[in-house]
Amino acid sequence: MITKFDDIHVLIERYFAGETSLDEERRLRFMLVSPDAPATDDVAEARAVMGYASVMSRPATARASVAVRLRSFVPKIVAAASVAVVLTFVWGSIGGGMKDVSNGECMAYVGGVRVSDADDVMAMMGADLRSIGEASADVDNGITEELNAISDILK
Repeated sequence: MITKFDDIHVLIERYFAGETSLDEERRLRFMLVSPDAPATDDVAEARAVMGYASVMSRPATARASVAVRLRSFVPKIVAAASVAVVLTFVWGSIGGGMKDVSNGECMAYVGGVRVSDADDVMAMMGADLRSIGEASADVDNGITEELNAISDILK
């Protein structure tokens, strides 16, 4: 009978020899986080080296709900950070907490150089917020892929 953990010992041996590909290391990581992984010395050693602790078995619905919560958590953090950036900018531009900047003055320091053209500063801020949104989407996709791979292994 072939199980999903048949090659875990080979992957561990290849990992410690420095011979695994990135895909093989990813498969090994997912196997190591599984509560169904064999309870052998080499698995325990690989978990310790790769920074994983043994996890207790939970029902599939609990694992699924954790995955859903994690997937929905990242965009909320990014949205909150974006709001904080905008509020900080608005607070600073109306003079709250920034005593040395007059009302209506918009400036930024880029590479140690002061940029005081309001249109340039707003364009830079817009580009930064777009980058944050794109990075959020990339992180969300990466987390979704990782959680799906973990879910596949736990099945």
